[in-house]
Amino acid sequence: MPELTLGEFACERGDRLWDEVNDIGGAPHVVFPRTRVLIEQDGAHPVLVTPNDVVYYRPHQRYRRELRDVRGDRSLWLEVAPALFEPAPDGPARPSGARTYLLAVSVAHHLAREPAPDRLLAEEAALRLLGDAVDTTTRARTARRARTRAEHADLAEAAKELLSERMTQRLSLRELAAALFVSPFHLARVFRAQTGFSLTAQPK
Repeated sequence: MPELTLGEFACERGDRLWDEVNDIGGAPHVVFPRTRVLIEQDGAHPVLVTPNDVVYYRPHQRYRRELRDVRGDRSLWLEVAPALFEPAPDGPARPSGARTYLLAVSVAHHLAREPAPDRLLAEEAALRLLGDAVDTTTRARTARRARTRAEHADLAEAAKELLSERMTQRLSLRELAAALFVSPFHLARVFRAQTGFSLTAQPK
C-alpha cells in the first residue's frame, strides 16, 4: 500500500449508503469534510462535522452517516499508512483551523482541474494536510494534559486545606473524597502523585 493516497468522496442524497453501516477499509483515514454531515462511528457519540473539522478513522472503522446538507456527503480523504499516523487520535473529529480548511478546498479544486492535476503538487499538499491533521491532534492532547495537570494540582491543594481545617476530626478517605466531589481512588492516587505522600502520611 502506498504511504499516502489522496482522493475525493461523494455520496448523493438518496444513495443507499445513507441507510447502511459503512466500513472505512483496512487503513487509517483522515477526512476533510466539504459539507455538513452527522457521523456516528462505532463506540463514539454522533458528531456533526463541518468543513471546519477533520475526521479520523481507524482501520476497519464502522460508521453510519445522516444527511445534513442537500449536496449530500462530500469530502477530501487521505488513506494513510499506519506508521505515518501513530498514535491514533482520541475521538472521531477535531476542529481543523482556517489554514487546513483553505488548503483542503484548494486541493479539491486542483483535483478537479482538466486535463489532469499536477501530481507532485497534489502529493505535497496531501502531506501538508496530514501534517496539519496530526498537529491538530497533538495540540488537543497537549491542552487536555495541561488541564489535567492543573486540575490534579488544585485537587491536592484542596485536600491539604480540608485536612488542615478538620485536623481534629478523624475523616475517612470516603468522607474526604465526598467533600471534594471525587472518588476515593482518584483522590488517593492524585494526592500521592502530586505530593509524594499518602493522605495518612503527610509531611509535618
